[in-house]
Amino acid sequence: MSAYLLQRPSGWYFRITIPKDVRDYFMRRELKLLLPFADKKRAQMLASYCAMKVTSVIISCREKNMKFGKVVISNFESKTDGTVKFDELSVDAGGDAEKEITLLKAALHSMLNGSSQETPSLGTLQKSMRLSEIVKKYCDEKTSTKAWSEKTSQEFIASYALLQMVLGDEEVRNISRENALNYLKVLQKLPPNINKKPLYRDKSIDTIIDMKPKTVLSTQSVNKHMARASSLWIWARAQKYVSDNPFECLSLKKDKRPHEQRSAYNDDQLGVIFGHEIFSMQKSRHPYMYWVPLLGLFTGMRLEEICQLHVDDIRMEDEIWVIDVNNKEEKKLKTETSQRLVPIHSELIRLKFIDYCDSKRKDSQKLIFSELKRERDGYSQAVSKWFGRFRKSCGIDERGLDFHSFRHTVADRLKKAGVEEKLAATILGHSAHGITYGRYAKGYLKETLRSAIEKLSYNIPV
Repeated sequence: MSAYLLQRPSGWYFRITIPKDVRDYFMRRELKLLLPFADKKRAQMLASYCAMKVTSVIISCREKNMKFGKVVISNFESKTDGTVKFDELSVDAGGDAEKEITLLKAALHSMLNGSSQETPSLGTLQKSMRLSEIVKKYCDEKTSTKAWSEKTSQEFIASYALLQMVLGDEEVRNISRENALNYLKVLQKLPPNINKKPLYRDKSIDTIIDMKPKTVLSTQSVNKHMARASSLWIWARAQKYVSDNPFECLSLKKDKRPHEQRSAYNDDQLGVIFGHEIFSMQKSRHPYMYWVPLLGLFTGMRLEEICQLHVDDIRMEDEIWVIDVNNKEEKKLKTETSQRLVPIHSELIRLKFIDYCDSKRKDSQKLIFSELKRERDGYSQAVSKWFGRFRKSCGIDERGLDFHSFRHTVADRLKKAGVEEKLAATILGHSAHGITYGRYAKGYLKETLRSAIEKLSYNIPV
């Protein structure tokens, strides 16, 4: 086999190592190119031809001792503006010569990072940098320009730390499509939160994989890591640190349809949760432990929407008690269409939710759940952790069930009750009708939304 020919599952590759003394010209340590032939003999011939051309450029660079300038080598011309131009190429390919020449030209075009006869030169790229350096530059830019929230910043940094654990601190220009595909394969074998769980902390990736974790990253999590890697390379390419994006269009096919990715609670599970003494006897250390799950069950609101509620968000609107879901002051919403008025279910009124809110108002409290403190992710972080522990203590440890499952439960019950999709979307704050129905169509609210939400019915012991 030719020293310049490399076989991989994806096909035959031309590969040549660039000597150190001319790497500044090529701006990389290695050139690697997927060849357009499945036949070994033709691939070997093309690899030898490519090696001859690249070697000629290397020799010329040494002789001229220059980074740019007018250097003519056979059919290649390196111009002063940093581009490479080449004329017609010929090769004794055998068989359909014209077709082989076309493929050869396309391959060399690809090797020089272009798709036309006048292509960007490798020499126009900036000095090669390592993965850790690119990650720092990218993250620093995003945080300094406030493009990322604190939460987003921490998630991306953690994702890139994992990327470096798998790929190593390589020069980014040497990270190939093959490396990206390997990263995708490795992610599918890793458990979630490897840096948080003592079982995996401070262990190498290979060691963790050899432990054969029972629970591995979900398809959604794997795709998030791949998308973040791709975002990094898109930025690096725009900054001229790399010429291509090996992570482009790499992801796993979603194994479930969107509505199946999280489950709704069934009657038995709801009976166990709301049969707990927290609800049946109202025994809880904090008010949120009682009210937040009930609000989730009878409104379909997101956890943060509930936890950040102000006392003034509970009011009478056209003789209907409503919850005003808004992003005033420090509050945050997922989307603009999340702003809405949600009628308060009669069951919540029967359980004296309005009375509870009135008591907070009398105490001059701003927040309905004043015991909650605002953290990095808002007011819901402690509640989310508590509910996870509480749910598992009730024997409900099924993957895909969490607090957000109340939202799916509401959507499922509204659908089964025959509520129109546009009404359900308005109640849940989806984008079907925006804020028109949700906040300003008060007659519509009075006549339709209340009757729709009253169709929510559960056989729970509260």
